[in-house]
Amino acid sequence: MRKINNTSIIKLFLQKDIITQAEISKKLGISKVTTLAIINELRKKNFIKEIGSGPSTSAGGRKPKLLQLNEKAGYILSIDIDIYSIRIALLSIYGNIIFFKEYNLKINANPELFFENLHQKIKSFLTEFKINLQNIFGAGVAFPGVVDRETGICLYSAKFNFSNINIAQILKNKLNIPVFMENDVHLHALAEMQFGAGKGYKNIIYFRISGGLSSALIINADLYQGTSFRSGEIGHNTIKENGILCSCGKRGCLQMYVSEQGLSEIIKIKFKEETDFSQISDLISWLFKKAANDKKAKNIIEVAAKTLGIGMANSANTFDPELVLVGGTVINKSNDFFLKTIKESFYKNIFDAKSRNIIFKKSTLGENAGLIGASMLVYRHIYDYAILT
Repeated sequence: MRKINNTSIIKLFLQKDIITQAEISKKLGISKVTTLAIINELRKKNFIKEIGSGPSTSAGGRKPKLLQLNEKAGYILSIDIDIYSIRIALLSIYGNIIFFKEYNLKINANPELFFENLHQKIKSFLTEFKINLQNIFGAGVAFPGVVDRETGICLYSAKFNFSNINIAQILKNKLNIPVFMENDVHLHALAEMQFGAGKGYKNIIYFRISGGLSSALIINADLYQGTSFRSGEIGHNTIKENGILCSCGKRGCLQMYVSEQGLSEIIKIKFKEETDFSQISDLISWLFKKAANDKKAKNIIEVAAKTLGIGMANSANTFDPELVLVGGTVINKSNDFFLKTIKESFYKNIFDAKSRNIIFKKSTLGENAGLIGASMLVYRHIYDYAILT
């Protein structure tokens, strides 16, 4: 019961920011004696601070002390890994991004070299922004693959060709801080539901179109992971027999016609002489700018958008959500025509669309969704840290 009370109080601080002891006791239904004991305990651990006094009640008496979480008590390190880049951020205990940087990332067939490269990027970030790991509660990692959240093991990643690697433990050993990991798209979806465009909705399908294509399914405000943590892998649905070769080893996967890695292959075929870019993200940006006055480029994004809309409609027809969200680097770099075409294709292919009210929205957190979602993994540790240390 004490652990539940401590956790509830910290959550209330995160929601209310500034609050009094009496308000805590009233809102959580905890006795004033228990509330005072927990507040004193958290104060000793430097978790909360007094920031002044509130107004007296109508009955007079002492002015209540205004309490607030101490942002300097510790910070959260968030790491969002994609096939072509790694995004790293330092967040406050309130989830506000303090420092951020994006690095290019090269896939290496040797996992040890890959993780050493990843470690060097993290060290570079910590050095540049003068961050002391002793002040970090923990690190949350968003990773593109099948992940067992409880163990931090990547069971399989087609993008990186990894199987059964405990990435969380590897990073924990290198950084010497607690590390927690979950599938990147799952974290995007949870962040959007908690803080973004999905707030107030309980049944959501979130689609992320970035280096690849994947989705996350939220049912009754809870993430559905599937029997083997593999739910939402829409990008590996086959849409063309003997089509483009995918990183998973199959041909004709949906993501090879709509994602960065898929569109980049199509662009190179269609525009052989014009596309000398070292970074895939630059190639995608070039495509959308080119489409403004080039029919061939516009046709590529139109076909991709219609194909994506059909794939999304198939998922919606299966799970019947109230909200469909789209996000990811391709969406963020796209133009109005691309998003409009996806939406039109989606509704055109929804079963019994006229009598249903499925809402279609663009992600509001953008690429920060992964960083915010990763930070949410660390909060469980913060609650335990406040209670057990």
